[in-house]
Order: sequence, then structure tokens, then C-alpha cells
Amino acid sequence: MPSEYVMYLSIIMIGSLAIAGISATMVSLNNSLENRAIETSLEQILQKVANSILDLKQMGDKKIQQGATDFKIQLSLSLPNDVQEEEYVITYLLPESATEYLLYAYLVENEDVSATVTLYLENTDVTFSGEIVSSLKNPTVTYLFDGVNKRIIFSSSGV
Repeated sequence: MPSEYVMYLSIIMIGSLAIAGISATMVSLNNSLENRAIETSLEQILQKVANSILDLKQMGDKKIQQGATDFKIQLSLSLPNDVQEEEYVITYLLPESATEYLLYAYLVENEDVSATVTLYLENTDVTFSGEIVSSLKNPTVTYLFDGVNKRIIFSSSGV
């Protein structure tokens, strides 16, 4: 009789462990799928910002070719305030090569969830500064030229 109880308890314990293992696996899969969805959304946002920067740079270079010596062009961006109810930040990374800049976005609460987009610029005499925080109003990208230096500035409240 006691051996039957041990057998039943063993079966119940093995079943409980199997259910716990399956539950842990499902939670892990759910988290990784959610993180991937957020990363995809961040990549789409970065592509939009990259296209805005390219347009801004083309407008600025055209003004320089026309003889402008000092100007400021500012583009307001229409970006979502959050990605799946998570606040994010957009910034830049130092260039890896002479023509390559990296735009980088990450979640404020979990910096491991991030995305990077490569921005190719023909002219590498541009410097970047600032960052865009999704929870702040009026995200903008500004092109400044002072006759010598070309700067692209990210801002969340206007420059």
C-alpha cells in the first residue's frame, strides 16, 4: 500500500514539474516575441528618423551650394510617444567608418531591448548631438551650419 502512494506522489510530482517546465518555456517565448516586436517597431521609427536626416542634409547642402553661410533648418518629427506602452530614447553612435553613422534606439526601462539602423552620408563632415526622448514633446531634428561646421541635433523640446 505505501508503495502505491509513493508511485502516485511520484507521478503527481513529475506532472507538476512538466507543467512548470512548459509554463516557463511559454513565458520565455512570449517575452522574446514581445521584445522582437518592440525591436521591429524601434527599427521602423529609426528608418523614419534616418529618412528625415537625409532629407534635412540634402536641403542643407543645397543651401550651402547656393551660397548660404549661416542657417538653421529644423524638422518636427511625428513619432509615437511609446512602443507597446514603453518609453524609448533615440540617439546616435560614433561612426564605424568614414561614411557610416549609426542611429540607436532603446527602451528606457530595459536597454537590452534596442535597435540600430545604419545611416550612410556622402559627406562625413557632419557632427551629431542630443537625443530624442519619446515621452517629451516636439521631437525635432535640426541642421545647423555656421559657415564652417555642420551639425545635426536631436531634440525633444525644440532647439
